[in-house]
Amino acid sequence: MGTYLSTPVLEKHTERGSDLSDSQTPVRWAVVDMQGWRKSMEDAHVARTDVPLPHCCRESSGGGGAPNNNEENSTLTTFTTSSTRAKVFAVFDGHGGAEVARFCQMHLVPTLTSHAHWDSTKEKKAGASDINNNNGMTQN
Repeated sequence: MGTYLSTPVLEKHTERGSDLSDSQTPVRWAVVDMQGWRKSMEDAHVARTDVPLPHCCRESSGGGGAPNNNEENSTLTTFTTSSTRAKVFAVFDGHGGAEVARFCQMHLVPTLTSHAHWDSTKEKKAGASDINNNNGMTQN
């Protein structure tokens, strides 16, 4: 029957987590997956509550998440917060193969946090060539 099974695998796998230590943005989360008709699980997910905040969102004037227009770059809006970590949640559908879903699962957070706009130490070094730098991911 090709990439499909003759009967679906109905067993569900559940993963739960929480980060209640951050009083500004406490969160509880859960993800449930089921293989279904496919020969193997092809989907992947990211649930991270420990990602360092991007440079633009780190506390600058102590507010509680209110927008703070950045005078240096009028297209960039910053949010002041007492939170020290970003929360990143994503689901990647395998669409007939697990390879891309797993790649995205492994590389999403490192790609985000290595971007010049996320890390202020890289911001000054960023040049026009960095706009097309996609850490091994291809664009069509």
